[in-house]
Amino acid sequence: MVYPIFYLLVVAVGWVAGLCRGPFWAVLTYVFVYFNIPSHQWWAASVPSLRWSFLSAGIVLASCVIHKEQLKDGMNAPLKALILLLGLMICIIPLAYNADRSLVRIYDFFRYVLFFYLVCRIIKTFAQYRWFVLAILFHCFFLSLLARHYFSGMRLDGVGLPDAADANMLAALVVLVLPFLVVFLFFGSRFEKVAALLFTPFILNMFAMTRSRGGFLGLLVAAGVFAWGARRDVDIKKMVLGFVAAAVVVLGIMDKGYVTRVTRLFGGEENIEDQSAGRTDIWRYGLHMIKDYPLGCGGGGFSLLSTSYLPDHLIEKRVGRRASHNTYVLVVTEQGVLGLGIYLVFILLLFKGTRRARSSLHGIMGMDKGLRNHMLAHTYALETGLAGFFTASIFIDRLYFECIYLIAALVPVLSAVADAAQGPEGTEGIQP
Repeated sequence: MVYPIFYLLVVAVGWVAGLCRGPFWAVLTYVFVYFNIPSHQWWAASVPSLRWSFLSAGIVLASCVIHKEQLKDGMNAPLKALILLLGLMICIIPLAYNADRSLVRIYDFFRYVLFFYLVCRIIKTFAQYRWFVLAILFHCFFLSLLARHYFSGMRLDGVGLPDAADANMLAALVVLVLPFLVVFLFFGSRFEKVAALLFTPFILNMFAMTRSRGGFLGLLVAAGVFAWGARRDVDIKKMVLGFVAAAVVVLGIMDKGYVTRVTRLFGGEENIEDQSAGRTDIWRYGLHMIKDYPLGCGGGGFSLLSTSYLPDHLIEKRVGRRASHNTYVLVVTEQGVLGLGIYLVFILLLFKGTRRARSSLHGIMGMDKGLRNHMLAHTYALETGLAGFFTASIFIDRLYFECIYLIAALVPVLSAVADAAQGPEGTEGIQP
């Protein structure tokens, strides 16, 4: 009963704080609920059966109305790309293979776009940015504790978020957040360094438990992107040591089964019960859908149509269909070539945003050096984590994954903070 009481207490306090103090507290509570949604927990029967995410979202919106003076402009280029993609999803409903399923997916994506917008409007300072990142890292740490409890020696499945409960998706989440741990270890306050030092080994151990080949490839790409991008910032280069240390730890704790899986990353057929089996064949057969649905088959269409386009040996017997196992194949088949183009533009705009933030920081005269380096390090963390995640997305379908949009929203947030930074006063409220 301890954790259900803790959950109810945190949510109640968070909702009250959101309504009384401001939307930042409400959005932190929303993130807490997202990572700990009762319906996916063993203690679900111990709390009231409510639509916790929906209610938390309502509190965020109500707080924004009550405390509208605390909000800033939230429009930015990546958000506009997401709105375009959402509009396209709506436009192709008449062409969708299953309109009802498509509407469900549109609702999900609308929620992601809404919170991307809200995060951009609510988080105004570098202090709030850091607390938001710390909250996500803490929740990943808690997932790592659950992973140690449930790990049976095989691949870690069934531990994660409501929309990321299998091993590959959990590994992609780790790739996304790991760079933040490195930043806090080298540039954070004492509290942030201690937290990162505590969280890192557990989260890396959880990553190894997933035995995810796509996650491993994403981690390698992330390290390469960071090393290339940070080569000109002398004060940031020491973070290379952090990435090297993380890589050494991962390699050291990889068991024989994980090593075997990595060496067969692009190998032939495996046991179909392995969720990654036959990926390239799935993509090849799946792309045939474009011939019959050139403008897209609508949300959820790939999975529903898989039995018509994929041979029987590629169909997962437990569910009678097959996922795309590739975000980009999923987008082009369900939203068409135009949808894929918009999605790729969204990704490019995110990387453009991190570069823009760095340019702004380098152009500010008289800014505290420690603050500048910390903010610069976070631009690299965002760029690195996103690069690793979008690489891992080649092997998983992660268009409908709320956490990526919550973290991607930090790019325009950090860019806006960098534009507004005018010296040492920018450190106000940073220390925990």
